Amino acid sequence: MATSPSSSARSGARGPRGRASKQPTQQMEPSPSGSRYRRTAWAFVILALAVVTGLREWLGVSGAAGGVLHHLAAGPVGVLGIAVPLLLGALGVAMLRVRRLGTVHARISVGTLGVLAGVTGIIQVVSGNPSLAHGMAPLEEAGGLLGWAVGYPLVVLFSSVAAVILFVLLIAFSALVISGRTIADLREQLAERRGSACREDGGEPGDNLATRVLGAMRRTAGGRRAQDEAQTRTLGSYDGDEPFRTALETEKRRRGSGRRKRTQPPSVEAADTGAQPALDDDTRDRTATSVLSTPAAGVPLDDEPDSPPAVRPGRSAAARSRGPCPVPPAEPNAVTEETPSLETDPADEPSMTDMTDMTDMPGMPGMVPMALPDGTTYTLPSESLLEPGAGHATRTEANDAIVEKLQDVFTEFNVDATVTGYTRGPQVTRYEVHLGRGVNVSRVTGQEKNIAYAVGSDEIRLLTPIPGKSAIGVEIPNSDREMVKLGDVLRSGAAKKQTHPLVVGLGKNVEGDYVVTNLAKTPHLLVAGQTGSGKSSFVNSMITSIMMRATPQEVRMVLVDPKRVELTVYEGIPHLITPIITSPKKAAEALEWVVREMDARYDDLASFGFKHIDDFNKAVRAGEVRPLPGSQRVLSPYPYLLVVVDELADLMMTAPKDVEASIQRITQLARAAGIHLVLATQRPVAQVVTGLIKSNVPSRLAFATASQLDSRVILDQNGAETLTGQGDALYLGPGASTPVRIQGSWVTESEIRAVVDHVKAQLTPEYREDVVVPEVKKQIDEEIGDDMDLLLQAAELIISSQFGSTSMLQRKLRVGFAKAGRLMDLLETRQVVGPSEGSKARDVLVAPEQLEETLAWIKGGGAAPDDGALPRATPARATAVSGAILFTDMLLQGLAIPVLPLLPAVAERGAAATGVLFASYAVAMVIATLFAGRMVDRRGAKGLLVTGVIVLAIATLLFATGGPYWLLLAARFVQGLAGGIAWVAALSLIAAATGFDERGQMMGIAMSTVTLGVLVGPPLAGFLVDALGPASPFLVATAVALVDLAALLALIPGSPRRTDDTAGPLAVLRVPGSASIVTAIAIGAAVLAAVEPVLPAHLGARASSTAIGVLFGVAALAGIVANPIVGRFVASVTPRLLIGIGVVAAGAALLVLGGSTGVWRAGIGMGLLGLSSALLLAPATTLISEQGFRSDPPTLGGSFALYNLAYAAGLAVGPLLTGFGVQRAGFAPAMAIAAVVLAVLGGAALVRLPARPAADRDATARKDGAHA
Repeated sequence: MATSPSSSARSGARGPRGRASKQPTQQMEPSPSGSRYRRTAWAFVILALAVVTGLREWLGVSGAAGGVLHHLAAGPVGVLGIAVPLLLGALGVAMLRVRRLGTVHARISVGTLGVLAGVTGIIQVVSGNPSLAHGMAPLEEAGGLLGWAVGYPLVVLFSSVAAVILFVLLIAFSALVISGRTIADLREQLAERRGSACREDGGEPGDNLATRVLGAMRRTAGGRRAQDEAQTRTLGSYDGDEPFRTALETEKRRRGSGRRKRTQPPSVEAADTGAQPALDDDTRDRTATSVLSTPAAGVPLDDEPDSPPAVRPGRSAAARSRGPCPVPPAEPNAVTEETPSLETDPADEPSMTDMTDMTDMPGMPGMVPMALPDGTTYTLPSESLLEPGAGHATRTEANDAIVEKLQDVFTEFNVDATVTGYTRGPQVTRYEVHLGRGVNVSRVTGQEKNIAYAVGSDEIRLLTPIPGKSAIGVEIPNSDREMVKLGDVLRSGAAKKQTHPLVVGLGKNVEGDYVVTNLAKTPHLLVAGQTGSGKSSFVNSMITSIMMRATPQEVRMVLVDPKRVELTVYEGIPHLITPIITSPKKAAEALEWVVREMDARYDDLASFGFKHIDDFNKAVRAGEVRPLPGSQRVLSPYPYLLVVVDELADLMMTAPKDVEASIQRITQLARAAGIHLVLATQRPVAQVVTGLIKSNVPSRLAFATASQLDSRVILDQNGAETLTGQGDALYLGPGASTPVRIQGSWVTESEIRAVVDHVKAQLTPEYREDVVVPEVKKQIDEEIGDDMDLLLQAAELIISSQFGSTSMLQRKLRVGFAKAGRLMDLLETRQVVGPSEGSKARDVLVAPEQLEETLAWIKGGGAAPDDGALPRATPARATAVSGAILFTDMLLQGLAIPVLPLLPAVAERGAAATGVLFASYAVAMVIATLFAGRMVDRRGAKGLLVTGVIVLAIATLLFATGGPYWLLLAARFVQGLAGGIAWVAALSLIAAATGFDERGQMMGIAMSTVTLGVLVGPPLAGFLVDALGPASPFLVATAVALVDLAALLALIPGSPRRTDDTAGPLAVLRVPGSASIVTAIAIGAAVLAAVEPVLPAHLGARASSTAIGVLFGVAALAGIVANPIVGRFVASVTPRLLIGIGVVAAGAALLVLGGSTGVWRAGIGMGLLGLSSALLLAPATTLISEQGFRSDPPTLGGSFALYNLAYAAGLAVGPLLTGFGVQRAGFAPAMAIAAVVLAVLGGAALVRLPARPAADRDATARKDGAHA
């Protein structure tokens, strides 16, 4: 990629500093005996290993260590061990040649590993896919351990043919990684080589990519830019002085000369002979470009032809033999002040629509002199403050080249159409195309893609037809774009002919005519476009135009700048009616003030009998309007009020209903009152530019957008998505159906500051105090008076429902809005509700348990309620109670496993009835989970926990009865319902009572209690049944549940109902990153469940039942110990790292178990399984609670309901995966397949796993009773 001169200069400037900064580091090298030679030593060791390995593998020369060397070479890669000495030698040489291994070496290493994996995998498949169970010898004769690791699972999963195809694709991709190129890069290199060959043969290259064409056009203009660079004056004071700043173009282009006039038809002789008339430079500059080689070239650009052209698209002999097209002189006579240099007849001036009307509004006089306090007169800023721009070029070589390409397209595709000329604008050029007789317009429009391909631009636009002409317009961006200066626009005839103070400069249209607009006729304007499209430049040009043409007595402004940096340069200008507003809340208040001001103006118009503010002002200046008798008011003309909102999106996020209502009233009624609104946004979406706003704003100015959808939001039609950006815009005036393309004007930061300094030096602003109400605490009447009963009823309603709504008080108490608002203000002074937040309901600051105390305090009979009066659900209490309840649920589950199948009522019905009995628990748990989340959010966790523990105790007592079967089935189903409720409520209680820093450890402790219950349940059940009978385990579990109930009631305070606006698990799943967390939870549940049904059968006679029980106990103990430890590191270590280690540990554990032939290796694998489950579940449990806080609306119950569903899915999928795998391929392959599947799922989850949220995110959720 070419480097611009400026970037090269900056690189050069940074170079010495970079080298100087590195010199001290180079001087502080370690001594020769230190670590300086460590890398060299390792390099020689690797080279030595390469030598001895090569002697063994290639020549068979070795000693006693020959076997070891052979296994080192052939073990990893099999028969490719013969290439291991070469790889080692290359690595050693690379370590000797470079000081440190960089990203290039890492890329080559990864690519080489991929090639080795693909080749060894193919060798493994071709060699019959030997198994590791047969020993290392078959693998060394095939693809080695690497080939077995990648080939064996793929063959089992997809067959040998599919595995070979996948390995070929892997080898191809790895080769691309080694080369550092992509397929697109290779195609471009081949195209360049073909192009070079064609150029050597004298032909044209076949590469016609858009970037190649644009690059050629830019290189053509590059020579002129280099000569003009020294003459370009740079305003170095401010960064905003550089227009069109991009990464590639930093220089201003040279402009052409003069302002053109309309074209005149060439002579008939020239048309008949096909010869080109001699044109001097002035003639060329005053006429539009025409292709004069064909008869159709005589069609003028502005006047409709008498008859359609009848020539074929083929080019005549005169056209083929003509010389090069005339071009503007090398040094054009650029007009610096365009308006004074024009001597034109008024009839030649461009006609204006409503947008560019040149007539004044009825009754609007010229500017009235404004007297200043010191006796002088206010003077408008001089036009010299706005610097002139370069002249307008009407013809360039680039335009002539485009004409040739367009004509070639029509010729090649046999379209009878001729390019008759073009009109060049600052940003785009419109090429006029006339059709032959009987040619359908669709023949040209159907060539749009071909035209774009030929000119190398995807931003072309077709007009069918050009308004007012029988011709088709093809608008193509200029490769040598021009800048439109605001000073030239305001000095143009279009601006000079209008004296209205609200006339602002827009820029130039496609034909090069200056365009202005009268905001009084707009009368409201919506400006939208993506970042960098020119929206802020238009706002600056608009405000500067107002300061240049209007006095503060004529126009006052309200500027809203939520971004705080866009409009700060205008702070303190006398045209402001209030300081620049940066707070969205204050902006909403300012819009409400504008509505009140509008109503006040309409009151005056109605009182004095006028329909428009201009008529009223004219009568006041003439002395025809006098105040009403007895009034002390002094009448003065109303100034125009211009409200500019620079970012509407921020206002719509803060108080959308209030802002939308104010904008609706202003846009519907304010025109006749002299109030005009300009709304600007860079987010043209339906949530910001709502239907009500858009339907009441008749004028639209659309800059470049990212999609057709955004264009339709602004203009109600497509078009803005094809704009080129940087000021290129479409203006849709009131009542118009077709937008006008405009290149927006540019004003530099230095020019803005000069104009601002001029107006600020003459007058200081006079702000209205009532526009924005200062943020002071409201002084509410402390004397409640006769409203005491109503106030007490209002307090009881709000505290009981936890819903602070004024409209609710109106409905419940049957009072008016004023009375309800006064009651709400009185409750705010007593800290019952929070401050008002627009149309939102107020926050309730008092819990329902404090109702009586609060009512007594309002009546004056007690002290203010204390926030610490209620016991807090501390993290330790919440974790202890929740962990005890979860332990009881899992203890009952463990007690039921060995006892229920032995009950007579179950045993007599067979294995199928036993399976249904156990499956009913899981079904009921899933059903309870679906509604438990919403119930926790609505009623609080404590109430759900109490219900769950009581139901659990009842179900346990039913088990103790021993039958009949239907009763046991019902009890098991009820136990599942209670378990689902208890799990969601218990985890929500912990999350609500803990912060992020401690939540991980507390969740780990809770998970350990779950594992402890599973571990203790079966042996305890066996002991109790042998000692006390089959009913004793369930009686013990009932007693434990009652103890949990007592602890819950004693240690956990009551919780208020928060809101009716709750969310279920699907709302949490929609939060970005939730799917990855759900995957981690499912993997954590599946790793142990996958082993439970297949490990005992695999070990068989090699392990007793006691040994198998011990193995599962090892996994449980590992989880009990690891869960709190892992949870403690969740706040300090990235959860992504912990879950990643857990995925690796799970895969390693399954592989170890797959290769186990005895109890000891199986014990290691089970211990790794317990550790991996802790590494997965402890961080995931914490992260899922954070996702609940992020959902809309926030929910904890929904997040843990999603946790339960994911955990249940893991328990179901794990056994199915290993069960079918063992049945189809055996135990070891099944474990390998399960490891690969879990590794792939875990890797996919890690990619989208959310990063650790801030520790203070849930500071508000720590408030007691938030969800607990």
